[in-house]
Amino acid sequence: MKSYGIEVQMFDYLEANTTENERIEGYDIADYLLKVKPDEAILQQMIKRNSVLKTLIETFDLKLISIQQDTPQPKASPPKKRGFRL
Repeated sequence: MKSYGIEVQMFDYLEANTTENERIEGYDIADYLLKVKPDEAILQQMIKRNSVLKTLIETFDLKLISIQQDTPQPKASPPKKRGFRL
């Protein structure tokens, strides 16, 4: 493929993350992606964009708890003026 100018990279995520039982059962990437939790998928996308994140996670033995999506916050109405004028 390289001779045709096509850049190819191997995707070894399954080999690195599946259990022996999943391999015996014949899991493929579609089966595994159906199992992946959304938070884990988001973290993997973040690591793909910035590989230093993986180093930080491994160095400090960090654990994923949850990822909070950006949710629009309701706009607060300005406080009502209270009191009276003289």
